[in-house]
Amino acid sequence: MIVVWNDGAYGAEVHLYGAMGLDETPMLIPDVDFAGMASALGALGITVRSLADLDALEEWVSSGSSGTILLDCRVSRSVVAEYQREIQRVNGVEVTLVETESPAD
Repeated sequence: MIVVWNDGAYGAEVHLYGAMGLDETPMLIPDVDFAGMASALGALGITVRSLADLDALEEWVSSGSSGTILLDCRVSRSVVAEYQREIQRVNGVEVTLVETESPAD
């Protein structure tokens, strides 16, 4: 099993340097279809955008976990880990939580 946490960016750089006001464009990665690449190489490739997409993983496990499965997990770039918030604070970046975020994120 291969799991790709795909936020389409160099997330740590976006959260620090983007928050400092630098242009985020060079920090963003064009959309890459890791699931498609895995499928082209003979693995089972699954793009995961919601919990329902993980049903394919359950089916793979139920059928004996034969071969390789790659989960291309599309994760939100807007959720910032607490350790990353600490890095922002140490670097003098004052960031307020977005309304959709909670301190537990």
